[in-house]
Formats: sequence, C-alpha cells, structure tokens
Amino acid sequence: MYHHWEAEYIGKGIPDALLPKIRRDLDKVVCSSRFPYRSDDATKVWERLLKAGVAEYSNSENVYRIP
Repeated sequence: MYHHWEAEYIGKGIPDALLPKIRRDLDKVVCSSRFPYRSDDATKVWERLLKAGVAEYSNSENVYRIP
C-alpha cells in the first residue's frame, strides 16, 4: 500500500486494482489490518473500494473485506 514516494507508483491506483484481482485469482477473502495497525493511506484505499461497492466494512471487527 505504501509507495515510498516514488513517482512511478504514486496515484496509479495499483492497490485499488490489485486487491480485487488477488481476491479473484486466489479465490480467498482479502482483509485489511485492524486499526491502529492499518495506516491512514491503506484506510483511504479501502474506503475507495467500499465506495465502489467492491469491499465491505465490519464495524464490530474494524476490518474491511473483499468477500
């Protein structure tokens, strides 16, 4: 999720595209880390996936998932 401020990776949507692909290719549920271990940048990615209808969020577990 972290691009290390390298220009070729910033703003390319790589995690947004890669996480759903991992889900499809491996046929496994993909989950985020729980807060406080999940970074703010990772939360932004997961929020975009949630808004796009790709991910879901469990309030009780504080975890995002691509089911």
